[in-house]
Amino acid sequence: GENGAGKSTLIKIIAGAYAPDEGEMRFADALVRWSSPREAKLHGIHVVYQEFALFPQLSVAENIFVGQERRNRFGMVDYGRTRREARQLLQKLGVSLDVGASVSSLSVADQQMVEIARAMVLNVKLLVLDEPTAVIAGREVAVLFDLLRRLRESGVSVLFISHRLDEVFAICDRVTVL
Repeated sequence: GENGAGKSTLIKIIAGAYAPDEGEMRFADALVRWSSPREAKLHGIHVVYQEFALFPQLSVAENIFVGQERRNRFGMVDYGRTRREARQLLQKLGVSLDVGASVSSLSVADQQMVEIARAMVLNVKLLVLDEPTAVIAGREVAVLFDLLRRLRESGVSVLFISHRLDEVFAICDRVTVL
């Protein structure tokens, strides 16, 4: 859809940031109305916005588990476990990143992978990507599409928002135009 068609508003309703004025939303065969983004996330909805919600001064591993910190038996953050689990998660996604690297040192494409890895920590069922290819190109798009195909095969639904129809037809099973 064109700018102003309602794409961002729809994303925010799906994510629980906005309440709909009318109509209904169904998710996992149930009528739902999220009271907050936290509630939507608890039900498996994760949105990767064009503006990433990462902490540039923290490491890749810390960003992946922010809000879901890995702790030891004393309640302290277990950085060894955090790095180990981040490596395992990225490996499962087919992404090769230094989990100790600062997010500020990463390319935009790699930051996007960190956002997607963060969604996997929360057992994502629906991953919403708001124009993910607007800031990447070429090989980075191919890597993203490979990852999205693997996620789809593992049972994750992906809502891919784009103005680029060639990409939509390359990656999507269904298309809706707003």
